[in-house]
Amino acid sequence: MEPPIAERHVKEVLFGVEKGKNKGSSKFLMNPPLKKKDYYYWLRDDNRKNKKVLKYLEEENDYANYIFSKGLNLEKSRILSELRKNMVEDYDTIKLPRGQLGLNSPYRFFKRYEKGCSYPIYYYNVNEKDVKYLDPNDFKNKVNNISDPEFSPLLTKVVYGIDYNGDENYDIKILNFPELVEISHKLPKILYSNFVITEHYIFYLESDHSNRPFKLIKYTIDTKETELIYQEDNIEKEIELEMGEDYKYIKYSIGNYSENEIKIYWFDGPNIGKDIVVKKLIKNVDYEVVVYGDYFIIKTNENKCDNYCLKYCKIGKKRWFNLIKYDRDVYIEDINVVKNGLLLNCRKNGESFFSFLKLDRINVIGENIIRKKKGGYSLDLYYCNFGDNRFIYSYDDFITPLTWYEYDLSKNSNSFIMQKKVKNYDKNKYKVERKIIKHKNIKIPIDILMPKDYKGNGKCLLYGYNSYGSNVDITFNEKLFPLIDRGFIYAIANTRGSSYMGMNYYKDGMMLNKMNTFKDFIKVSEYLIKNKYCSKNGLSIEGRSAGGLLVSAVSIMRPDLYKNVLAGVPFVDVLTTMSDSTIPLTNSEWVQWGNPNIRKYYNYMSKYSPIDNIKSGICYPNYFIQAGLNDPRVAYWEPAKFVATLRYNEGKNCNNIIVMKTDMDKGHFGSWDRYGYLEEIAERYAFIIKNG
Repeated sequence: MEPPIAERHVKEVLFGVEKGKNKGSSKFLMNPPLKKKDYYYWLRDDNRKNKKVLKYLEEENDYANYIFSKGLNLEKSRILSELRKNMVEDYDTIKLPRGQLGLNSPYRFFKRYEKGCSYPIYYYNVNEKDVKYLDPNDFKNKVNNISDPEFSPLLTKVVYGIDYNGDENYDIKILNFPELVEISHKLPKILYSNFVITEHYIFYLESDHSNRPFKLIKYTIDTKETELIYQEDNIEKEIELEMGEDYKYIKYSIGNYSENEIKIYWFDGPNIGKDIVVKKLIKNVDYEVVVYGDYFIIKTNENKCDNYCLKYCKIGKKRWFNLIKYDRDVYIEDINVVKNGLLLNCRKNGESFFSFLKLDRINVIGENIIRKKKGGYSLDLYYCNFGDNRFIYSYDDFITPLTWYEYDLSKNSNSFIMQKKVKNYDKNKYKVERKIIKHKNIKIPIDILMPKDYKGNGKCLLYGYNSYGSNVDITFNEKLFPLIDRGFIYAIANTRGSSYMGMNYYKDGMMLNKMNTFKDFIKVSEYLIKNKYCSKNGLSIEGRSAGGLLVSAVSIMRPDLYKNVLAGVPFVDVLTTMSDSTIPLTNSEWVQWGNPNIRKYYNYMSKYSPIDNIKSGICYPNYFIQAGLNDPRVAYWEPAKFVATLRYNEGKNCNNIIVMKTDMDKGHFGSWDRYGYLEEIAERYAFIIKNG
């Protein structure tokens, strides 16, 4: 069976003309505009109903199934069998409180996974009795995903959203709690399930045609009336929303990745009805705010505090003071309020730790550093509350299963809660290493999982993401072991573009520095081969979304380095997508990638945009590409156009395999069905094992 060949119909895409808010209006950013030929633009169908396009995608799926039938399905079946054998099908997640009362609440909420059930069942425990309150497995209509239930501060209401097809527009359900009587409402579908629930109101975000959250709306549950709290008309800014620390106010932020303004709206307490600005927007300055007693405390990067400093101001006043001395080596990731102070999530040299600042009113009277160990690991705050001195956190690494602890800040004591169950796992079969690559004053950490008796020069799967400042922390993943048991090593590279080594590390991998991300990843690849962690023809790479851009870009830049590329929902048509403000996420991300309607960004982005750098006659690696038809984040047509362009340009004597599978009823995150997810993993592993 031959692969499908997409028809070529030339369309000139214009750059330098930015579509305005009103139909027919435009703003010229280049004169004359640049033009780029796009032969597969016809594959774009915003409504996902074009029969010709759907037929082509199905033909790609048929071809992928044919390729797997030629020997890959047997390996997939073996891996799937191992994954199922190692899967703990019956277990409960950690039990956590919700709402204002915190750890003093009689309720504990958790998920229960049962054998044969694709989705978790939601329970609460009260008076030592487990009570089921939501079971997606019983829904009459097929569900893609549900958002985790949110509870009002006093636990009188529970709200969740249902996504039926992967487009991330959620139907909202409101129920009284604990009676679980459904409350009728007039709420629309809410994109990304962006809402906050109180006893009487639901605050939610409404999105525009490009999926930009631009309206904050207050919905009164009893009267079904709505009130517009705020509207942002600047297409380069959007609204973010969250509940306040004491459950008496909401925080909403207006801005983008580089700058924001924060407002607080009180719906309860002595300040009820007030809507005030914490700090006005300043270019290239961003904030995070908490309320501590009578004070605002902000985490901010102003005054060149790139890794963030802490400042405070009495509510109602305008003068800000430093809370602690700025430490340029410590990156403050997050700030949380506890009973007697602040709990900070921090990172130094890539290693996470907690810092507790004990406060007397607003004066720091002590600091306690809570750290686990050196090297690659994940340390996550699971639960804390403004009225408690105890918090719950988790720890795991490549060979240590996810483990939860409770820490008492008043006693400086740490107690074990539980560890996630694993099956058929022997820690002594594996070993881990952390290597630091140094070049041009940059340190790139690589964390490696391998068989204990690994001799080198074998096969390797290298994973990366490295955009938006997001980090790939080192976690325990039992689904990796069928691959490791077959002699593979698994490596994670947090290059520039992540914030693993601080915010400057992130800034060095965005906008007009984005090429550093790809150069760093190539350096890591060369290191693994040079130091015989994998053979010259044994390196496979994997990434999703912006990580899909990463692995696709480096495979086009250096096809000689890579054997296989696993690209999930890859952002590969960078220039065309980022030039079109009608495509979801584009406007707000111009500060992340650049706007190619401006010449300097066009010139720079054209150096790495994968689809625009494919050359004729080159033998590229094997590609297994996954897409979701209803994906609102990276549209299916990006990977479809990329695959069509690869096939058209590949050399005559190339033996590479290029397959694309599109989930016709899913979105950006693939299968939320835990059994279906195992199938996806088995497919990817089978592809790199058999094509190694």
